[in-house]
Amino acid sequence: MKKIFEEDFLENKSEFLHALANPIRLMILSLLEDKEVCVSDLSNEMKVKQPNISQHLNILRNAGIIKKKRKGKTICYSVVIPKVYDILKNVDNMLKK
Repeated sequence: MKKIFEEDFLENKSEFLHALANPIRLMILSLLEDKEVCVSDLSNEMKVKQPNISQHLNILRNAGIIKKKRKGKTICYSVVIPKVYDILKNVDNMLKK
């Protein structure tokens, strides 16, 4: 059977797309583009409470889109799959039509 129909592949694909399907997570990805950002900075910039930001970061991290890095007591995040921005730009283009 083709890979695109394998259950594990479909589950991973679904988890990846689910991670993108939220306005807060899209805003987080926008703020992480081309730089590493700490949780507190994301919370301040977005005006969203830190526990809520952390939940969304975990979803993005579990989908393999971002990674975390500890700097002392601070945790910062960065994008692991920069091609995610190509996907988001394609969606933007589709919605503009």
